[in-house]
Amino acid sequence: MVSGTSLGKCYSMSLALALIVATGWEDAYACDPVKTPSDRAFLGVADLSLGEPQEFSNGPEGFLCRPIIWQSKTLAWVHAVFLNGHQVLGTRCERNDSQAFNAVTGAMIESYDALDSHESILGWDASNKKVTFKKVQLPLRHLFSNPSYCGPLVAYWGIQKDGKQNIIYAVVYDTVTQKIRAKEEVGRATSFQTDASGYLPPAAWSSGGDKVDFPAASRHRTLNLHAVTLRP
Repeated sequence: MVSGTSLGKCYSMSLALALIVATGWEDAYACDPVKTPSDRAFLGVADLSLGEPQEFSNGPEGFLCRPIIWQSKTLAWVHAVFLNGHQVLGTRCERNDSQAFNAVTGAMIESYDALDSHESILGWDASNKKVTFKKVQLPLRHLFSNPSYCGPLVAYWGIQKDGKQNIIYAVVYDTVTQKIRAKEEVGRATSFQTDASGYLPPAAWSSGGDKVDFPAASRHRTLNLHAVTLRP
C-alpha cells in the first residue's frame, strides 16, 4: 500500500518479484496439458476477445491483467486466464485511476488497482452483453493461498486464524465433488507483513497429476513452513 517513489530500491525489488509471480501464475497451473482459451471468440463468442496484457499495481504488488473486449468496448479485466476442462477461470482485476492517501507513507498514490482474492469461472450473459464471474469457493482460502490447478483439483495454502497466529495447511481440493482430498499442517505464521498475494510460492503438480509438491518457505522469524508432498 505504498508507492514506488517512497520505497525506492526496496519497492523496485518487491514489484519485480511480484511481477514474476503474477506473470508466472499461468505456468503454476502445472498439470499437463495446460490449456489457454482463445484470444479471439473468447468464451466461444464471436465478437468477444482478450486484449493485450497491461500492468496493474496496488502499491506493493504488480500484476498483469488483460481486457475482455466486446465490439471495441472493454467490459472487464482479468488476470491469469486458463482453461480448466470446459471451464474458463481467471482472477478479476479492477482499474482505479483516482488518487488515494497512503496512511503508512503519508503520500498520495496515483492509482490503487485491485485484484480479487479468489478465482472465478468466467461466463457470458448474451442477453445483457456482459461477462459474468462465478466465485470459486475454496475452504480456508486466503489472500496468500496462491492456488495451482490440475483438472478439477486445486492445490493451495489454506490459512486459519488461531488467536494471534495463523495455522497454515497444504490443501488439495476437488472442485467437482467439493471435498478436500488431502490436507496437512505445514507451519504457523505470526505475521505476514505484506498484502502481496504472491507472498507464498505456488505448489507444483506432477505432469500426471498424481502428486503435488508444496515447497518450504520462510520469512524472518514470522513464517516457517516445511515442505510436503500430497497425493490426492
